Amino acid sequence: MADAMARGIPIIILENPVWHYGDKLATYSWGYNGLNGLGMAPSCTDKESRPHPALGTPRDPKEGVDIIFGQVPDDKALRGKDNDEWIAEELRKRPTAEVRPHPVTIDHRFEEQEPFESVMARCGRAITYSSTVGAEALIRGIETIARHPGSWAYDVQDREEWIKDLSWRHWSTDEEIDVDWILGGYEEALELSRAGYYDNMSNGRD
Repeated sequence: MADAMARGIPIIILENPVWHYGDKLATYSWGYNGLNGLGMAPSCTDKESRPHPALGTPRDPKEGVDIIFGQVPDDKALRGKDNDEWIAEELRKRPTAEVRPHPVTIDHRFEEQEPFESVMARCGRAITYSSTVGAEALIRGIETIARHPGSWAYDVQDREEWIKDLSWRHWSTDEEIDVDWILGGYEEALELSRAGYYDNMSNGRD
């Protein structure tokens, strides 16, 4: 990637999906020049929506609890932000909020963690930095605060439009991808690449 960036060449990055249909490894999301919400893709305005989870009815945040979802420390999605630092910042704003550590930070030999679906069932407001949990919460109808524009859930105004766009970013390994549509965004991605626009995926380093 460093070589491509030095020469101003677009990069297509495949990532973990927000949703899948039984086999997470058989589904991926994609984007030009960045991770998640900072990856670019062509417009799909003139296309029908691809398969996606049904959107849940919006919940009243007061009927649940505020939950801060921790992330994997040093994950590139944090773009150099310290995981504990941003959680502490959120707790100063919401002292009564709960914190759910990312499962990989828990030693499950000695500590049990509440099942994810149980957490989501009682969540009234989800607070995340850039985790895909933000998008999962939005799909369920949970009010979501995402702190970084790289989050799929950052500043979403229209969930119907948002889920349609997100459906075009999700593909499975057993389906034929729309190559013409994806390459239809190449020239714009090339222009941005030549101008030096790439998401900072180096944990905050230059």
